[in-house]
Amino acid sequence: MTPPDRRPFPDRKRIHRAAPQRRSLCSSHQRHLDQGVAHEHRVPIPRPPDLRARRPAGRRPRVGVRRPGELPRRRRGTVRVRVVNTDNSTIAAWVARGRFRVLAIDGGEVAGGDELTDLRVGIGAGGRVDLGVRVPDAGAVRVQVAGASLVVGPAGSTAPTAAMPAASFDPIAYGTPAPPPFDPATADRRFAYDIGHLPGFLGGHPGWWWTINGRMVPHVPMYMVSEGDRVAMRITNASGEAHPMHLHGHHLTVVARNGVPATGAPWVVDSLDVGHGET
Repeated sequence: MTPPDRRPFPDRKRIHRAAPQRRSLCSSHQRHLDQGVAHEHRVPIPRPPDLRARRPAGRRPRVGVRRPGELPRRRRGTVRVRVVNTDNSTIAAWVARGRFRVLAIDGGEVAGGDELTDLRVGIGAGGRVDLGVRVPDAGAVRVQVAGASLVVGPAGSTAPTAAMPAASFDPIAYGTPAPPPFDPATADRRFAYDIGHLPGFLGGHPGWWWTINGRMVPHVPMYMVSEGDRVAMRITNASGEAHPMHLHGHHLTVVARNGVPATGAPWVVDSLDVGHGET
């Protein structure tokens, strides 16, 4: 018998149904990981630029800068730089030999975060992050992704590059602590979403296909909810690679990872990278 929470009631909304993918989510990223700086843009401050990294198949990332202008430099200024990942694999952004704060994740403001240095910030497929980059009194600072970079400082200035840091930023305890929007213990519905891979045939084609709870499309569960429901979902990844989880048109709040509760500012995302072996 189908569990009650998965019956196709007509008055409930369909949340998510995964589509099969044959291509590795990380393959294009690996091709560009060690290619260094392909090109750069110089943006005078204080007008905040946007850094958009885009990596179509077989190409290097492209960087687009919004609203460039010849503005006077502000001493000890902090510039807000938004990095948007339009690829289908994870990218990392870092500030070369400079200090920064994480100001927002997927448009959700992060309050009270400490200043950071020598860390890379992972951005899942379709995700975005806002960095508050401190510009030094003398010179400029460089924001990097694999294969591209953005120099922030006076017109004509330059800044050193740096290899991608080994350590990564962890949002689970970052920022001013605040309770989540609701207590997961009082959730109206609970779902399990187990990501995997299995060999098989799909549409008559052999392959190594994504699975949900051990089943391939179209034999995957439908997660049905009513408007106003508070839903707790436990996501487990045993697929062998990271997978960006996203509910189309909805935000989600990460309350724990690998059994460790989130203790910083509420971690609200549109796209959540769940690595292999993570829950």
